[in-house]
Amino acid sequence: MKKNRIVYALLSICLAWAMTATFMLLQGKGVFSKNAQTTVPVNKNDLPFLRHFLTQYFNYDSQNFEQTQTPLTSLMSKRLKEKRLHEISLLKNKSAQKSFSQTASLHKIELISLGTYKSNIKITTFSENHQSEIYVTVTLSVLTQNQNSENPWGLAISELRVESLSSEN
Repeated sequence: MKKNRIVYALLSICLAWAMTATFMLLQGKGVFSKNAQTTVPVNKNDLPFLRHFLTQYFNYDSQNFEQTQTPLTSLMSKRLKEKRLHEISLLKNKSAQKSFSQTASLHKIELISLGTYKSNIKITTFSENHQSEIYVTVTLSVLTQNQNSENPWGLAISELRVESLSSEN
C-alpha cells in the first residue's frame, strides 16, 4: 500500500513537471539545449537574427562590399562596430580593385553558453579564374539593445571570432 502511494506521488510530480515544461515552451519562455555542463535556455529570437547576420556578413562581392558591410555594423556593439568600420575602410579599396564574390553556406548554429553561439560555415570565393572553399567556425556573443530603425532586432553582436578549419582548392 505504501509503495502505491509513492508511485502515485512520483507520477503526479512527473506529470506536473511535464505540463509546466510544455506550458513554458508554448508560451515562448525558452527552448532548452543540452550543454556539456548545464542546460541553458536558447532565446528563440537569437537564431533568426544570427542566420541573418552571418548570411549578410559572409555574402558579398567586389561591387557591393562597402554597401553590404557598413549597414551590418548597426547590428554590432559599439566596440565591435568601430573595429568593423575600420576594417571596411581598409578593405574597400582592395575589394574594388579585384573582381570577386563570396558566398557562405551555414551548416550549423549551436548554443555553447548563455548568449554565446558557435556556427560552422562553408565559404566559397570566386575570382576571375579561381574558386576556393574554406570551412570556418564562428563564435558569436549576442546581447540585447534597444530596437531602432537601423536595428529592428533589438539584438547586437558583442563578440565575433572566426577560426579557419580547413580549405579546399
